Amino acid sequence: MVKVIFYTDLHHGDIRYDKQGNRDISLWGNFSLPMATALNSYAENNDGALIVHGGDESQFNHDRNKHLQHATEGRKSITDTSCDVILNIGNHEPLPVNFSEFTPHGLYEHDEVSLYVAQPDIVNKNGVTIYEYPLSMPQDIANAVNDHERPLIVSGHFAFDRHEQGYQEFHPPNQLYGYHDTLPKQESYSFETPLEGSGKILSLHGHEHRFRLTKHGNFNCLSMPSIIQDDPLDTGRPCGLFCEITTDDSSGELTVAYKKINLNVDDPKNSLITSVTQEYMQRNYFRAVQPS
Repeated sequence: MVKVIFYTDLHHGDIRYDKQGNRDISLWGNFSLPMATALNSYAENNDGALIVHGGDESQFNHDRNKHLQHATEGRKSITDTSCDVILNIGNHEPLPVNFSEFTPHGLYEHDEVSLYVAQPDIVNKNGVTIYEYPLSMPQDIANAVNDHERPLIVSGHFAFDRHEQGYQEFHPPNQLYGYHDTLPKQESYSFETPLEGSGKILSLHGHEHRFRLTKHGNFNCLSMPSIIQDDPLDTGRPCGLFCEITTDDSSGELTVAYKKINLNVDDPKNSLITSVTQEYMQRNYFRAVQPS
């Protein structure tokens, strides 16, 4: 049995406030480093699982030096483990992104699981930094499935089914960066069409700061909340949510379980890890966290 642990949007950094003194986003960046320590400890004590971080190691900061510092500290905490770690590129990484610090785009083999790491192209269009996946990526994923008997896990910061969710071009108010949808809609290019095998594909994503699981034939897209966003049942604390993917030894099917780190700030390695249901995720985290 192979175990893959996925969490996303560590967002290490200072809590931000608006001009009225209100938090402008429900993220607890001051809990990020102990949260990563708690997760790494759990992974090391559970068969040395492969850890996948979905991107956004730090929060934005107008002070570039502080942003770089936070990103470096965040990455160090993510990789401070004896487990293998996959690092995806998110839109909060300091620009220009040093690609050598992240896992290369393409297929990554780990025990009985193949992992396709979907890194974005980062281009400048009219002074705006745009993140977009390579146009060849859908076929590359299909080829990876066809070439392997084993299940395929895909990871990328931006979800592949954004078109189906009605998302438009993504441009935050600062207009300094954005996301450009280069992937065709499922209705015009289905991931299941070229598959010759079982089509056991699970893609793991962040960015949206909410839980969302959609199915397209044999292709499953899972978006997870930020591991440090506000816990609606214990406000003022980070939610500590991550998921654990295992393979069934007989069928090879992928199974997803959801976990919660009840963070012990003073002793992160002894934090309590509990299981939560998909219904819990859907009920409490389907909508993105709103500014408070």
